[in-house]
Amino acid sequence: MSKNKVVLFGFGGIADQAISYYSQEYEILCYIDKDSQKWGVTKQGIGVCGPSKLDGLEYDKVVITSMYYP
Repeated sequence: MSKNKVVLFGFGGIADQAISYYSQEYEILCYIDKDSQKWGVTKQGIGVCGPSKLDGLEYDKVVITSMYYP
């Protein structure tokens, strides 16, 4: 049986924890982050893309992994 596909929104300090936690239950497609300097970076084989990438992806859930607070 295949896993549900998930996109993680926010690539910051909790990236490693998010991958560890969510990869057990979901197929992680990518990270989405608004910071264009992070686009193209990979962590544990999972890439970071811009928000416009969401339009072309087939996914079941978006999980917010951002800890940003102004």
